[in-house]
Amino acid sequence: MTNAIPDIVTIVGPSYFQPIADLVEAMLDKPRPKASPTGSGFREPGYAASLIVLSVAVLESFAARAKYCRADEAKGAPNNIPDLLLHLYPNLINHAQLIEAFLIRNVACHNHVWHLDNRDSPNSADTIKTPKELGAITNRHYDVVVNTNTRRTNILELNASPSSLDRHDVLKVMEVVWETLTLMNKKDFSVTPLVNDGIVFRRERKRYSDLMSYIQDAL
Repeated sequence: MTNAIPDIVTIVGPSYFQPIADLVEAMLDKPRPKASPTGSGFREPGYAASLIVLSVAVLESFAARAKYCRADEAKGAPNNIPDLLLHLYPNLINHAQLIEAFLIRNVACHNHVWHLDNRDSPNSADTIKTPKELGAITNRHYDVVVNTNTRRTNILELNASPSSLDRHDVLKVMEVVWETLTLMNKKDFSVTPLVNDGIVFRRERKRYSDLMSYIQDAL
């Protein structure tokens, strides 16, 4: 017997949907932690960072597929994913937001360290040294994207300190990623087939995109 489809272009992206759902469920299992200038509690930053890393990995996976399937158009395109996608999809309107999402993914992966002073008030903290001042190798967009006074990105206001990442940041990154995948899917289903996005969440069958409404309800 031969396969009805003679060849496939393999990506791992859709396999991340269920692990992401599992992490969202675990994160939302506890109440939202009290906001703090120095962090978002002991538990939440780990879940938030993991979800941001995996969410961006989903898009990277589908972008790799698009680059292969549209190889002629991708010739000479930049290697970084936001610029590559803008090259392949000129109507991509959230390019700047993607840059921020990818930067925060790097912040989480490489654990950018901030040295903060919170002696004067439990509700505020002054920056003693930034990650760059402490020797971190930062994304090329870092100086434009990150406001070192607020320790957040300029557009999405994502936390640039890993210990402060929380469900707000997760929701924003997941929304940007899903908006991009939806655009890619509408452009050409054969290049970006958003199938097999069914997940189990709280013991019920859901669509992957449903997760964002659950996070929104828990803010």
